[in-house]
Amino acid sequence: MPGEADSFCAAATRTAYRRNVILTNDSDLLVHDLGFQGDVVFLNQTELRVEGGNGKHLGGCGTIIVNSFSMHSIAQRVGFTDITRLAFEVRNHPSTTLHAAIQRTTEPVSDATAFEDFLHEYQEVSSGSSRPLHSAPQETPVLGYQKEHYLDPRISELVIQVASDTTVIPPRIYLPVLIEDPIRTSAWTISTDHRTFAYSCLRFYGSIKSDLKSVHEVFRKGDRIGVTPIDTLNESETVAYASLLLRKIHETRAICGNDISPYGFWRFYAVSQVWTPDMSEEARLSMLKGSEKAICWTWRDVQLDACVQAVLYSLRIVRQILQYLNSMDASLPAPLIELDEVMRTLPPLKVMMTTRLETLERGEEEKW
Repeated sequence: MPGEADSFCAAATRTAYRRNVILTNDSDLLVHDLGFQGDVVFLNQTELRVEGGNGKHLGGCGTIIVNSFSMHSIAQRVGFTDITRLAFEVRNHPSTTLHAAIQRTTEPVSDATAFEDFLHEYQEVSSGSSRPLHSAPQETPVLGYQKEHYLDPRISELVIQVASDTTVIPPRIYLPVLIEDPIRTSAWTISTDHRTFAYSCLRFYGSIKSDLKSVHEVFRKGDRIGVTPIDTLNESETVAYASLLLRKIHETRAICGNDISPYGFWRFYAVSQVWTPDMSEEARLSMLKGSEKAICWTWRDVQLDACVQAVLYSLRIVRQILQYLNSMDASLPAPLIELDEVMRTLPPLKVMMTTRLETLERGEEEKW
């Protein structure tokens, strides 16, 4: 989606037919019109209440306690029909008390122009606006359904950007946060080639061919947010990389054999991309099985595990983009079609990246 996500989240919540909750740390969402069934929950106010009196998990994740804010209910309690006027007064007079801000709302607006500009920020996507929720082609799936294929939110946003005629170039993709060593190079670096290939595949769809020159990756590294430009491959380079990736996958299959589960195969492939001689034996086994046992890992082991997760998510991007292109009947070269078939065995992220608790409950050998 173009621009800030707040107004789009608000519009989706306001038009929903049942109660919706937006999880955020952005207090601006309290000012948006979320409808009568829209609530806001702040992530920094959530509490995990563990079952049992000894402070340990007893086979379950416990209960999550949250504070839910309904601005319609709050407005009614303080006697408002529109909370935006109160928000405007609080922003213009940040040192004032709430009682004084409420008093100012009973008086004429001191700066009508500034108030109009303030309102515009929270009415960017309104029910009466002529601006659509997205400006991509009609057939582009938005976090949704297209010929039995779902796109992950981040990948869907990327597809919308590259398929739209009006969005800012170059498009951006926001990569998930990884638990990694803050003093080392980002774990995403090791799987850049996989993602570069995935982005380049989008050039085989319609008018995107000549327009998609690069994609900007945005990721968090400690307290820093980095933006890395990724130049896409041309068509011949993309086909060549598809053949290379197919060869790597077939070589891995020859090593693993045909009896290994899809989980075990793709986990082995990901670990093989980051395998180093100095990796501890216990960390190797743990990463191969995807478990998070209470072992004494070094920061090097933590970094390598983050690299494995980055490879798995990069493979996920490749798989979904290839599936999307096939669902849109794009004319793909033979290596890309073959690769799409091979990668359909890649399990979903909830299987590939289980938590320690899920691993213990399910049993490690079951997945292999």
